[in-house]
Amino acid sequence: QFLTPFLSDLSGLMTFYGSDLVVCEGLLRFFRDYAEQFIAILSRDQCLALFTACAELLKSYSSHHVSSRVVVTRTSTSLEADMEEEQSYNDVLCAIQLLIHLGTKDFIDLCNSVGTLKGVDSNEVTDVIFY
Repeated sequence: QFLTPFLSDLSGLMTFYGSDLVVCEGLLRFFRDYAEQFIAILSRDQCLALFTACAELLKSYSSHHVSSRVVVTRTSTSLEADMEEEQSYNDVLCAIQLLIHLGTKDFIDLCNSVGTLKGVDSNEVTDVIFY
């Protein structure tokens, strides 16, 4: 939880290093792992900070890499070529997994029926996922 105040700064790194796919994948993995491990215990304000940082991260990531992906269909492939192609899409997989982990917050708050705590609203979760 001590990282939450710095998430916006970390997501800002994508702006500067967005062209380097290794750095992009590392940032996506960090945010994915952070969301997976801590989304259930973060407070409402911490979740909103995470959602905002992830939205900025994904927006910057997509602006750098959305047009650089080309799907090529091959008729015959080797096992090494298949593995290489799969490896080249790990960043996309990390981005999808990050969105999945962010989406689970809506279900976690719905299942926790503690009347005194105000959870994250559904529209706040879906704004990040579908934006």
